[in-house]
Amino acid sequence: MKFVLPLLLLISGFAHAYKPEVGHSKILPLAHKLLQTCNLSAGTFYSKSDIKIMTKASAGMDSGEVDFSPETGKNPFSIWSRIMNWHFYNKDMPSGETFLWLFEKSYKNTWMLLAQGYKQTKNNTHKLTYLGGMAHFIEDMANPAHVIPAFHMIGIKDGIDDFEPDHETLTKRINGQYLCNTLNKATINSDPISIRNWSVEQTYKELEKRIPHCPDLKWGDFYDKAKKGQFFGDFHTNPTRAPSIHNDQKYTSKTFYIGDKGKLVSNTDSNLVCDFKDNDPRYIKFITQLFENAIIADALLLISQQPFLSNKL
Repeated sequence: MKFVLPLLLLISGFAHAYKPEVGHSKILPLAHKLLQTCNLSAGTFYSKSDIKIMTKASAGMDSGEVDFSPETGKNPFSIWSRIMNWHFYNKDMPSGETFLWLFEKSYKNTWMLLAQGYKQTKNNTHKLTYLGGMAHFIEDMANPAHVIPAFHMIGIKDGIDDFEPDHETLTKRINGQYLCNTLNKATINSDPISIRNWSVEQTYKELEKRIPHCPDLKWGDFYDKAKKGQFFGDFHTNPTRAPSIHNDQKYTSKTFYIGDKGKLVSNTDSNLVCDFKDNDPRYIKFITQLFENAIIADALLLISQQPFLSNKL
């Protein structure tokens, strides 16, 4: 207990370290705007008030600050639930894994509570709140560090939680027909898990894309995938003192994150090096695409759940 109590306090602090005003508080409203632009019925079906309830729930999953009394008897939005259930996903270990036999590394327990409450409740506000909670995890799946997964806490830049996308580009694309076509082509069903899976697959596809001006390296090279039988992968670490013909330099071991400036060095061939500058536009483009995928995923969620909310008006 002498070890566990300080750890609980530490993780509680980390739960408040995210910046939902950057990511989770913006994605659902943009998804709603996309539905309206595409003239889909879900765009008018959900009111601004509905979206506000869901957005508050989504952003509140990280902070534990959602005031909620669920019918299930267990509150998936509580700070205790946040501490005991982390927000990672490993597709090879979908049943999750515990740390110290106490902490669930995945979000499976929280998701099950959300899905149970969503199905059982007759209260419209509660139903939208549960749906907003599920949207949070679907949005998290657009973040590579959540699906590698790479364990991260305070101070680690990990994608949509810490970076602003190019909002001007996003707005233009939301107002265009391209994203409407993407919505129409997506294959999903009425189970929110299918949207979760769609979001995961989109992130994997982004990680397989080549880095502009560094075609021998992929965005996935910023991460080391989890090995078989292990839940967590890791953020990429440059080889220790690896010789390289690149400017005849040697590289000290350094963990390299999305957003860093400096040199990303391949683990398989230290001659493969990619230089990044401060506020590198390639980062912004990559992160903007992650945001876009999260927006589309939320739009798909709203479309898929419209029939189950048809009596709310």
